[in-house]
Amino acid sequence: MSNIEEPVQPQPRAVPVRWLVAIALIAGAAALIWVNGHSVLVRPFGRAPLNQIMAAPLILGFVIGWFVRSRIATRAARAAARRAAAKSASSD
Repeated sequence: MSNIEEPVQPQPRAVPVRWLVAIALIAGAAALIWVNGHSVLVRPFGRAPLNQIMAAPLILGFVIGWFVRSRIATRAARAAARRAAAKSASSD
């Protein structure tokens, strides 16, 4: 038997902090959209409910962020794969 203790590995969180922040922001935006349902004048389009005016950029920003993040993640994964392939080729 060995008296050497192995280091304790930290357990991953059940829900990542990033998701908690995203959920809180979405809930806050949803609450603002829900409360602001009155009609407002939007110059190029005429009158529209404020909640729709607020929801449009929220959805557009989410979609743009999703695509940008996926491109960055894909690029990073490709770079890591290239580095691993180069490392394994050089060790042969």
